[in-house]
Amino acid sequence: GCRLRSSRVASARGLLGFAAVLALAAGCELETIYLPAQPSSVVIHGVLIMTSSTQTVLVERTLTGARQSHLVYGPIDASDPIVTDGGIPEEGAVVELTGPDGQTLRARELQTFHPLGHGAGVYVFSLAGTALVPGGRYQLRVLTKQLELVTAETTVPVATPVLTGPTLDFNRAQDTLALSWPAVTSAAGFEVRIESPHSPWIAFTDSTHVALTGTLRSIAENLQNVFVPGFRQGVTISAVDANLYDYYRTSNNDFTGTGLISRVSGGYGVFGSLVTVSRRTLNVTATARAPIEGTYMLLPNSLGYPYGGFGDAVGLTLYVESPSAKADQPDAISASYRRSGGSVDAAVGTFSGNQLKLAFLQAQSLEDTVDHFVGVLKGDTLDGQFSKGAPGKYLRIP
Repeated sequence: GCRLRSSRVASARGLLGFAAVLALAAGCELETIYLPAQPSSVVIHGVLIMTSSTQTVLVERTLTGARQSHLVYGPIDASDPIVTDGGIPEEGAVVELTGPDGQTLRARELQTFHPLGHGAGVYVFSLAGTALVPGGRYQLRVLTKQLELVTAETTVPVATPVLTGPTLDFNRAQDTLALSWPAVTSAAGFEVRIESPHSPWIAFTDSTHVALTGTLRSIAENLQNVFVPGFRQGVTISAVDANLYDYYRTSNNDFTGTGLISRVSGGYGVFGSLVTVSRRTLNVTATARAPIEGTYMLLPNSLGYPYGGFGDAVGLTLYVESPSAKADQPDAISASYRRSGGSVDAAVGTFSGNQLKLAFLQAQSLEDTVDHFVGVLKGDTLDGQFSKGAPGKYLRIP
C-alpha cells in the first residue's frame, strides 16, 4: 500500500507552484524567501489483515524540514520501509491495540528483534489474522517518546477470507481481465490489487465487478505496463472498511496539503482493516510478433549435458515487454525460464540489433538476480554465455 506524503508534496510542489504564479503575475525576478521549519506531526499507517500471520503499524513523522529525512539511493526494502523510502521513523513509541474483548496487546518495534536491526518505526503485533473478529472493533493507541498521543479505530468487515484461487493464462495482447465478487454489506468498498514486478497496482471501488484490459498501465509507475509477460501475477479483491476506502479514494492538494479523509486523532494517516474475498494468479503471456520472441530449449554443451547457469535455465520464453521508442535504444525484454526440476521463474533484459542481455531472477524479484546471459540471435539460435563465462546455446522450438 501507499503511505502519507502530504507534507512533502505541500512543502515542495505547493510552494514552488505558488512562487511561479506570483512571478507570472508580477513579471519580475523571484526573491529567495526562507520559511521557518514547522513542527512535524505523527503519521501512522496500519491495516488489519485476516490472512496475515501478524499485524503491522508504521509510525513516522511528516516531512516539514524540522528533522532531517534519510537519503534514498535504491529500491524500498520491505524490512525497512520507512527509512528506505526517505521517511523519518518514530522510534521507541508505545503502540497498543485493544480488541473487541477488551484485551490489549503491545507491539514490538521491528528493529528490536530484526537480525540486522532494520525496521525503525515498524511496530508488529503478535496477532494472527485468523484471530481477528469479523465485525469486531479494534482501537489503536500510539504514545511517542515526546508524549504525543495518536488514536484510531477500525471495524473489521464481516466476510469470509479466501486463501486460495485458480491459476489462469492471460494474454495481455488480446485478453480482458473480467472480475466479479460477492457483495459485502458491512464493507465501505473494495480494493482491487494486482501484483506487478515494480510495485502493486491498486484501485478502490464500490462496485462488485470490474474489467481491465491487458494494456493497463500504472500512473504511479510512469505509465509502465501493469501486466508483464513471463511473470506470474496475483490478483486479489478485498473488502475494506470506511477508513481505508475514504483515505485512498481522496487525494492530497498540492497547494494546501489537505484533502485526504483521515479519521486518525492526534496525527495523520490511516488505520483500517480488510478481508480478501477473491484471489487468482495470472500466467501472463503475449502474442509473439518480434523475431526474438518465442520459446527456446537449452542445447547440450561440448561435454554432452545442458548447463543453464546458476539459474538452471533449461528453457526460455521471451517477450518484447516494451519496444524501443528510438532506434538507438534497446527493446525491453521480459521472460519466463524453466529449471531442470520443472519450476518456473521470471527474467528481464534488453534486445538491441541481434544481441540479447538477460538477467535471471529469484522468486520474480527485480532485486534478486541469480545469473546473467548475453547472447546473439542467429536465425532460430541464441548463442552466448552466462556471467561466469560458461557457454550456453538455445534453440527456438515451434
